[in-house]
Amino acid sequence: MNQSRAKIEALIASKVKTILVWRNVREEHHRLCRLCFQLDQKISYLVLMSFFGNLYFLLAQLFNTLRPINDILQRMYFVMSLVFLILRLICVSLSAASINDENRNILRQLLSTPSVVYNFEIERLIYQITHKSVGISGKNFFQITRGLILKIAGAIVAYELVLIQFNNYLLQEPENMQHHILDNGSYWLC
Repeated sequence: MNQSRAKIEALIASKVKTILVWRNVREEHHRLCRLCFQLDQKISYLVLMSFFGNLYFLLAQLFNTLRPINDILQRMYFVMSLVFLILRLICVSLSAASINDENRNILRQLLSTPSVVYNFEIERLIYQITHKSVGISGKNFFQITRGLILKIAGAIVAYELVLIQFNNYLLQEPENMQHHILDNGSYWLC
């Protein structure tokens, strides 16, 4: 995608008007999109399992932040493993999102094409890019974009806030807590 973007950028800068050249660029971009689609079909299960695994272990580590850790070595291991998990999730997400980003950059380039150069093939290429999403997905449940990274971060922050509230509730003094007995004999704290 990066080479395709550079080629389109060079054609726009040199103001190439030939329809045949732009047709070749459009067909090349279409072949590139088909390649991305085939790649996505082959690795989508792997992407899905990788994301679920990364999120599971990240959330498990965040859950363990509520436990007090007294040993300095355990604390260092815990912090280093948490940082490693976060960095791994971010790096994997950003590298997969770069495909979608490059496709959007191509669209921005084409939309800023001067009217002297603009022709039917450029219009067709703009239509292709606008109406066909290109990128890596997790079995079409989600497509990896930069926006997905922010959504995941927001969900993790919300999860951590719920855990903090739940932990504060459990750490209250036992004499301040009231036990409520349910009909089936079990109880809950309030």
